[in-house]
Amino acid sequence: MTSLADLHVLMARLGHPVVQAAPAAGSRFVDGTPYRYEIPSVDAWAPRRSTSAPT
Repeated sequence: MTSLADLHVLMARLGHPVVQAAPAAGSRFVDGTPYRYEIPSVDAWAPRRSTSAPT
């Protein structure tokens, strides 16, 4: 089985950026937890495309 570290090496070798972690969000809820985006599951193609379309 390939480890995540092996995949990172392969991706870097192929010229793809390797992101270790997403940048921390600056905004937070009142209780201190960071804001997050939640996308509900969709079964139709139009809503699915709209959530993954480049901005």
